[in-house]
Amino acid sequence: MQTLELKLEEYKRDHPDGAANSGLLTRELAVCQPQVQGASNALFFPCGASQDFVFDRHLSRRDGILDDAENLSQVVEDFDAVMLIERWVGKADGWIHWLYTYRSIAKTFSQSNPDYASHINMLKSTVHKLKELHTFVLSCLQDAVVKQFQALLEQKNKDQAWNEERLWAIIKILDKLFVIDVLKDMKPSLNNDYSSWRRGLQAL
Repeated sequence: MQTLELKLEEYKRDHPDGAANSGLLTRELAVCQPQVQGASNALFFPCGASQDFVFDRHLSRRDGILDDAENLSQVVEDFDAVMLIERWVGKADGWIHWLYTYRSIAKTFSQSNPDYASHINMLKSTVHKLKELHTFVLSCLQDAVVKQFQALLEQKNKDQAWNEERLWAIIKILDKLFVIDVLKDMKPSLNNDYSSWRRGLQAL
C-alpha cells in the first residue's frame, strides 16, 4: 500500500510545474490521511469516510491533472462534499437509534385521575427531541441534498463529471432520511406520547 504522500512526492519529481498544486491537495486531505492502494490506484480513507476516490481520474500522472487548477479544485470539492454528507449520515444514525429504541412514557400515566401538568413535564424532553429531529431533517435536506443537487446541475452545465462516491453518499443520506421518516410515523409509543402531551396542553 502506497501512501498519498509518497504518491505526490513521486508526482512532484516527474512534474515540477505541478508541485505547487500537489501541495494544495496534500493540505486538503491531511486530516483524513488517505492512502493509495490496489492496482486501480484508488484512494482509501481510514478515518471512516468509507469511500474510494478513483486516483487515476483526478490525480494521475498520465493525465497530468495536478497541472490544471480547475480539476484540482474539483477533486477537493468532491472530497469536502463526501465528508460533509458522511457527517450528516453519522448524525442520522444517532436519530435512527433513538427512534428505534424509544419506549413510551405515557403508558405509566393514570387514566382514571390524570395529572396533566405532571404529564406535560414528563413528556417535555421527548417533545424537545422531536423538535430537534425536525430541525435536523430540514437542515440535512438543505445541506446534504438540495445544495448537492444544485452543485450537480452547475457541474453538468460546465461539463464536469462527479465523483461516483459523491453520488453514492447522497443516496446514502437519502436512505437514512427515509428510515427516519418511516420510524417516526410507525412508532406507536412515540405517537402516543406526543398525543398525550397535546391532550395535556388542551386540558390545562
